[in-house]
Amino acid sequence: MKASLTYDEACLLQIYSDAGTRQSVMDALLEIRDYLDWNRDTLPEIVDSLIRKLDAMTDSEFAELDGIPSRSDRG
Repeated sequence: MKASLTYDEACLLQIYSDAGTRQSVMDALLEIRDYLDWNRDTLPEIVDSLIRKLDAMTDSEFAELDGIPSRSDRG
């Protein structure tokens, strides 16, 4: 399975990629979601979507993810 990340998800992943492993990135995202304003912006939905995608992939697939896509891939 080749993960299909949106531009926003890929940017968020880039921010949290220093966490290291797929599981530690998911843990970091789960931690921050408690501090997001669910009534104010779309960031909570992006975080949840990225967590679901990371959960569905293997560690090998996570290791093969590319960097941030180009702006033309924004969707």
